[in-house]
Amino acid sequence: MFRSIWFKILLGSLAIGLAGYSITEVNSQDDLVIDYPPNQDYGQQGDFIVKTATDAGRSAIISTVGPAVLLLPESPGSSDAHVTLQNWDSSWNLADPMNPEFVRYVNCYEGVCRNGQGQHAHATKTVFDDGKAYLWTNNYWQMGNSHVYDPTTGDTYAESPFWQTVSGRLYTPFIISDFWSYGAPFEDDATLYYTLEPGNDWRGQEVASWDHLGDTGVTGFFSFIGDLMIVSADQASTGMAIYRINGWRDSLDTGGFTPELLSVYQPTLTEPDGNQIGIGGYWAEPYGANKMVWAARSTSAHGRNYGAMYVVDFTDPTDPQLTCELYFNQDRTDPFDGDNMTMPMYVNFQDQYAYVDHMKVDIDLCESTYQAGKALDPDYIISGADMAPIVYRFATSHNFCDGSQYFRPLGQIGVFGGMDRYGSESNLHRPPD
Repeated sequence: MFRSIWFKILLGSLAIGLAGYSITEVNSQDDLVIDYPPNQDYGQQGDFIVKTATDAGRSAIISTVGPAVLLLPESPGSSDAHVTLQNWDSSWNLADPMNPEFVRYVNCYEGVCRNGQGQHAHATKTVFDDGKAYLWTNNYWQMGNSHVYDPTTGDTYAESPFWQTVSGRLYTPFIISDFWSYGAPFEDDATLYYTLEPGNDWRGQEVASWDHLGDTGVTGFFSFIGDLMIVSADQASTGMAIYRINGWRDSLDTGGFTPELLSVYQPTLTEPDGNQIGIGGYWAEPYGANKMVWAARSTSAHGRNYGAMYVVDFTDPTDPQLTCELYFNQDRTDPFDGDNMTMPMYVNFQDQYAYVDHMKVDIDLCESTYQAGKALDPDYIISGADMAPIVYRFATSHNFCDGSQYFRPLGQIGVFGGMDRYGSESNLHRPPD
């Protein structure tokens, strides 16, 4: 994810914003198709730069490989109400952040271009193999499922790395049963496979099979961090389960392995209006090696009334603790806690900040504020007023852009991607100081 001192771009509605800036040099290597921008001051935080890619549809993923920015739209949520929709995967050159340049459509095969998406429709990953960085962009092996940046030409090209490096895809080198609520009803048991050893099918050798839902009740996404396997709840808000899986390699020969369940964390939280909800979100991302961060949008289907962000610290995996709890849009007139359009779906990081929707959240300050408040009042909730030093809100809606899908920090610039609220796709702002 990009973060720190760069720009803000909204894809699906692309907008770029900065504070004050002067550019004297755009590119020191004019022969490169795509290059890095000059390392210089780009103005004040929050300055709006540009809105572009207005025909790209819902900007679900904004990723980079080298200096290339790849926009991967998603068909659901895209419309042609205001534009001639061309929601195909594309590459962009930000060598001049004031003037983002469309390079070309990517993921095209035999004259047909696609919006390939990543894994689970929402995720990408970068695989490093044989001196190359492969950004996974689609499932079409015949065209190359990943993109690689070539520094000699400054362009990207499609290529599939060796199967061994991507088997298991999102959870390489494992494949695990899917407990994402979109896929319900689920299989009875969770089954963990190791893809680099042959098994009964393409998934590889079975490592373990156990009644995960019966033991924990936690739906959602898996993460593998060291010897921990973590399940983080999706929008069903069913909490968190943490397993220890050391010793799994030995079981490849002996069999009989079962992950050790260390904890199930399912606190009941109270939203600002008194509604009770659990921990979960549209998506969850590990932050470092001991924290999980959720971006949660409001959803009547699951009884969530506010967009939210949660941080759980699992430094002690047997006793995880909620350390940051933020609810946006508490006051529709308050500029600090949202503008009634805050719908966090994904989270990216840069320095100690989390980027969700059009919000830049200081994780450290959120944790210290939350813990100090809870020490005085067990029912403490960070209010809109308390949010002011913790959260910086970018004025995406003021510039007729939506940043709900993706906020990719890129140094001094932020790239935002969103839904088709305004018939637009991306925007750029200068996020951090």
